[in-house]
Amino acid sequence: MPKNNIPAVSTKTKRPVQLKGLTVPDTAVAVQTIKLSPQAKKINVINLKKQKKSKYDRYTAVPSQEFAALMKVIEGKFDEFSRNYDEKLKSATKTLNKNTNAIRFNLADAVTGKVKEFLSQFSTQKIKEQLANVAMWATSTEIDEFGLDPVFTAKAKPFFDLLYNKWWRVQTIGINNIPATGRGLLVSNHSGGIPIDGAMIVTSILNEHPASRITRALVEDFAYYMPFINSFLIKTGAVRAAQENAERLLEKDQLVIVFPEGLKGIGKLFKDRYKLQRFGRGGYIKLAMRTHAPIIPVAVVGAEEAFPIIGRADWLGKLIGAPYLPITPFFPWLGPIGAIPLPTKWYIKFGEPIDMTKYSEEDIEDDILINKLSENVRTRIQEMLMEVLKQRKSIFFG
Repeated sequence: MPKNNIPAVSTKTKRPVQLKGLTVPDTAVAVQTIKLSPQAKKINVINLKKQKKSKYDRYTAVPSQEFAALMKVIEGKFDEFSRNYDEKLKSATKTLNKNTNAIRFNLADAVTGKVKEFLSQFSTQKIKEQLANVAMWATSTEIDEFGLDPVFTAKAKPFFDLLYNKWWRVQTIGINNIPATGRGLLVSNHSGGIPIDGAMIVTSILNEHPASRITRALVEDFAYYMPFINSFLIKTGAVRAAQENAERLLEKDQLVIVFPEGLKGIGKLFKDRYKLQRFGRGGYIKLAMRTHAPIIPVAVVGAEEAFPIIGRADWLGKLIGAPYLPITPFFPWLGPIGAIPLPTKWYIKFGEPIDMTKYSEEDIEDDILINKLSENVRTRIQEMLMEVLKQRKSIFFG
């Protein structure tokens, strides 16, 4: 082999080879010959076919001084290549960013142009008219002092009629016990996890009673702190539960619904269904005495099974402004779908009116009498519930 031919090394794995006392590693084999010029400034790589004289290839040891010169030249060439590569890479990256920005700007201009073209089809006057129509859907100029909106109520009525006639197929009993004129205080059980039973009582009197009377339901305070719900309740005739509000309504000879069980009623567990909770301190009895309004017991059957509560998450409810978050076999496990009440069969029974005109102002201060009368009303409603439950054969079919 010529002196200026220096074997280079490859990374292919070969078995170790002995060369005159020098061991060549198994990763170093002669596969190419590198030819140096006399000035050592140029490298010519010549591919050679290995001469196989035996089962081992022929290898030649490389002089150390020649190998050092070779590595120096190779490192220089590599550095030069690296500099050229970096410059080309920076140039290509700069060009790519420039093109990308141009595409981004062109895309933004195209989208903006399309949006302007679309909006140009609508005049300012048309937009104002559409917004006015939306606003008129939710409001009217004929609202009473408590916020009842007849226009909004008329538009929302088909939804309640659908629930009343198709979903829960409500059947009323004793509707004629509701007076055709004059004041009346309806006292009902409360259940169902969500206070929808009041809406069904209102709908039953409006649809089934010969006089189609409007009934005002007193709603717990927490509902008025929940966005959208408070506005909906007010516009459909609900009134915040307070003695003053109820008294003003009764003085105007209107029908008012109260739920003495309060939150204890709608939040009771399924295992306690149709077991009336304590009726507070008898505030509704004092209200009926003060206004001489007859008390009409009301029993609602079907709401307990429509939203069967098996647990309550009080801390989660507080996050949304509610006293608790009901947990049912379906909610929150099925998401929003699980919050849809079941299509149970409902019954609403109106009991005979209880005359309250015989009581005087002095009786209002008699706590023993108040508690006795309140317990009598509670017992009567419990009896009405049991009567309907005994006649009911199926939760879903009646």
